[in-house]
Amino acid sequence: MRARLSKLLGLAPLILLLSCATPVEQQVPSGVYIPTETKAVPAEALTPELTTEPQSSVDPAVSHSGTSSSSKGKSDRVNNLSSENGPPASWGYLAATVWEEEPRLPILNYHQFSPESAKFSTAVKTRLPDLQAHLQSLYDSGYSLVSLEGWLKGDLHVPEGRRPLIITMDDLFYNNQLLLTEGGDPDPSTGIGVMWEFSQAHPDFGFQLALFATLGDKLYANPSFPTWEDKLGEAIAWGFDHGAITYNHFYTHPHLDQIEPRHIVWNARKNDEYLRSLLEQVGRDDIIPSLSNIFALPYSVWPTKPIGIQLLLAYENPEGLPLQAVMESDFISRAKFLPPPYAADFDPWHILRIVADQNAIDYLAENSGQFPTAVHCEFENLDQTRIEDRAFLAGEIRQALKQGRCPEGVYSLGGKVFTASSSGVHLIFPE
Repeated sequence: MRARLSKLLGLAPLILLLSCATPVEQQVPSGVYIPTETKAVPAEALTPELTTEPQSSVDPAVSHSGTSSSSKGKSDRVNNLSSENGPPASWGYLAATVWEEEPRLPILNYHQFSPESAKFSTAVKTRLPDLQAHLQSLYDSGYSLVSLEGWLKGDLHVPEGRRPLIITMDDLFYNNQLLLTEGGDPDPSTGIGVMWEFSQAHPDFGFQLALFATLGDKLYANPSFPTWEDKLGEAIAWGFDHGAITYNHFYTHPHLDQIEPRHIVWNARKNDEYLRSLLEQVGRDDIIPSLSNIFALPYSVWPTKPIGIQLLLAYENPEGLPLQAVMESDFISRAKFLPPPYAADFDPWHILRIVADQNAIDYLAENSGQFPTAVHCEFENLDQTRIEDRAFLAGEIRQALKQGRCPEGVYSLGGKVFTASSSGVHLIFPE
């Protein structure tokens, strides 16, 4: 254990290129381009005319007018424990998630959903009864949902004794994925509605989803219906309020290996701009400052031209936020699992998701033991004004180890990650 922890102290991010293929059901070319160089270049080094709108990319069937997630249930921020005669008002409680083994987590990827009347599920359309069975199997195997963006930023929290799992969804927004009832809740006849109801019945499973939207190609409802954009905007806003966060899957769902590099930028930008327009249309522009910048590659295919790769990796969202991660997809037979962001093999440009078919669910249930569970270490009467002080947090962890209250391992505490052993406590993320 001590040798493993010592090794962690010198870890530096190392980009590994993952080999991925796309589901055969999506009917994409069998050869998937894997870039040999993924270093981003400054946007100002690229020719400005490459961001112009492609004349042939607009979907004529669509006429458009125009962090992150819920923190409920997280133990990193708990009610202040002070009282009139007790500790100062700034003192409170903090719980660290402790990993005695290096965590690795699976990422499942869904698409659309079909009712019980459908004969079977496919790689891109899951029957709602099958989805319900998936969730129950995952829950019974000890998995709990965590935030994609939180994990990438070093928030390695998961309920004690549970295994972390990320669920993503592509090709939003179809109304079989998310539709709100008159009361403002997710319709239980939609995929996200089923997930929401399951999370309410099983709070320790949680509700965190990463939704990758293709807003110019996947129609939410009949465009001739006058208020369909309002309903879409309200559904998106509901997601942000409850932990189902929208990211970028490109406006027209293009094959990035088959379009001109300038069209790649246009597709990304148009999708971002329309998302913001929808939020403004329903009076939720308060969400816009918290929007992130993560791509899911349509068909899991990279651009073929080096300039296309450079443009993609240099993309900044309308608020100027640089690209944070790129998501790919493959079947469980070629699965790779997401390491923590401090690991040597963590690569934000090639994050592999697993097609959420029955084979994937069975594998995760039968092999759950390969995914470590977490323990918690509690700190009471902690000065909350010093949470950003890494030396202070390291001292608190050191004291907990010395008193035998907490184990050696990797600590996720106050938005920071430390290694802790008898030889010392050291910050490893962020550097």
